[in-house]
Amino acid sequence: MSPQGRTGRRAARRAALLALYQADLTGADAAELLREAVTEEGTAPDDYAVELVSGATAAMPELDALIGEAAEDWSVGRLAAVDRAIEQGVSGQ
Repeated sequence: MSPQGRTGRRAARRAALLALYQADLTGADAAELLREAVTEEGTAPDDYAVELVSGATAAMPELDALIGEAAEDWSVGRLAAVDRAIEQGVSGQ
């Protein structure tokens, strides 16, 4: 994989994380937030970022259950929004 490919995937992960985080805070649709963010930058959504967001969003109930089981003495709702977004995004890969 080329350095540019890694940078591209890194940027896609960052964009997906930001969309998931903002969706968690606002209740908005993460895919729409991703589209809006890249439109403001004048680019199209990265396919990998779209895949991460759609995968995490589709599996959200299952991911929340798994995170809840693994988080001893914590409910998913008590986790910080950024922590949930990271765990959901990583789990969606």
